[in-house]
Amino acid sequence: MEMTAEELLERYAAGERDFAGVELKNIDLKGKNISHLNLRNSFLSNVNMERVNLRNSDLSGTNLSNVNLFYANLEFSNISNSNLSNVDLHGTHLNSSDLNQANLSKVNLGCAELENANLKNSKFTQVTLNGANLIAACLEKASLRKADLRETGLQHADLSYANLQEADLSEATLYGANLRCANLRGARMYTTILAAANLTEADLRGIDLEDLETVDLNEANLTDALFDLDILES
Repeated sequence: MEMTAEELLERYAAGERDFAGVELKNIDLKGKNISHLNLRNSFLSNVNMERVNLRNSDLSGTNLSNVNLFYANLEFSNISNSNLSNVDLHGTHLNSSDLNQANLSKVNLGCAELENANLKNSKFTQVTLNGANLIAACLEKASLRKADLRETGLQHADLSYANLQEADLSEATLYGANLRCANLRGARMYTTILAAANLTEADLRGIDLEDLETVDLNEANLTDALFDLDILES
């Protein structure tokens, strides 16, 4: 069922919160307070949600492709199994949100707040995350190939079995992060902080030796980690 912005806001003001399966197309909701909204399995196209408050909302299974969520508040929301490809999430607040198995391909998450967020099994192909806060986030088995993670805060994050092949982790902080069995082949790691990180069985082949010499590996666990032969011999 397709709905206009006016109808949605009018029904929301009357106390309605369940809009599961709705279609929202070519509408402007910029800056609106519509928290605790149920948009499960909905279809959104060309919707402006810049700085909208959707805190504690259900957007699971929703198509949000090409929606503008610039600096929106989605904290404590369920966004699992949703399609967020090509969405502008720059500066968006996603702390403690559930993005399990979400499609985040080609998304701009620069400077986004994702502390304690669940991003397990999510797809981040060619995503921009530079400057994002991912402290204690769950990124287990996440696909972050070629992701821009420069200056990202990943302290105590769970990146076990994650695919970080050719990702740029320059100046990122991964203090105490779990990178067990992570694929870091060819990753950029200039001045990356990996102190106290768990890199057990991680694949670190293809990393530039000059980059690796700048990495803080103090007290990191490198048991059975894979390195190029020339690095091991240096």
